[in-house]
Amino acid sequence: NAPHPNMVQPGSVNVAVAPPRAADDGAETQRQRHELVALIKSQTFIDIIIRNALENHEDLPGSLDAALDKMTNLHANLFNFGIFMSGFQFVGVLVENEPVEPFEFVGMFILCIGFFLSMFSALISFIAMEYFNGIKNEEPEFIVLGIMKYKRFFWFSELVLFGDTVAFLLSMNILIHSYLNPMEAWVLNGFCLIGFSMLGIAFVTIVMARQSYTNPITGKVCQR
Repeated sequence: NAPHPNMVQPGSVNVAVAPPRAADDGAETQRQRHELVALIKSQTFIDIIIRNALENHEDLPGSLDAALDKMTNLHANLFNFGIFMSGFQFVGVLVENEPVEPFEFVGMFILCIGFFLSMFSALISFIAMEYFNGIKNEEPEFIVLGIMKYKRFFWFSELVLFGDTVAFLLSMNILIHSYLNPMEAWVLNGFCLIGFSMLGIAFVTIVMARQSYTNPITGKVCQR
């Protein structure tokens, strides 16, 4: 009779072979990846960075660390721009003569508002950079949940800096009436209005709106 396969034969050595875990680990990673993607509900810039990191990379912890580096660089640029703008506005407040006309008071008031907005934006970006650097190498779920909790606060830095830019342009368009003749001042006002309107449309179209591109060769439609 043939020996039973589980029987230990004389002189043989039993070797325990562990079942393969690669398939189980891959399935667990995919399950965790889908759960984390499901936490992302909106389409802010931070949401897009995190979603792309989760969906387009195999190494889940490494991809999230790369996403944190991208967001840190983003807020570093916002921080530098906010400090840059605040310097111009601070100098403008110092060197400006004492307002005489009512519109000069309005222009200086808006310029001061812009200075405070730029500083607020820089401080928010500083907090964001500290937070992103602090949660590196944490568990993926902890990272995603934390970013989803505070993302609106971090996004506020972009909105405040945008408002700061608007305040700076508006104050300059008011104050130039103190130094130029009326015709020149109104021409510059019109030029700024047209240029800023075009940039506003470009911002909404390129950054805020949902993107859709069609490959002219294959006809494939790519959307974000």
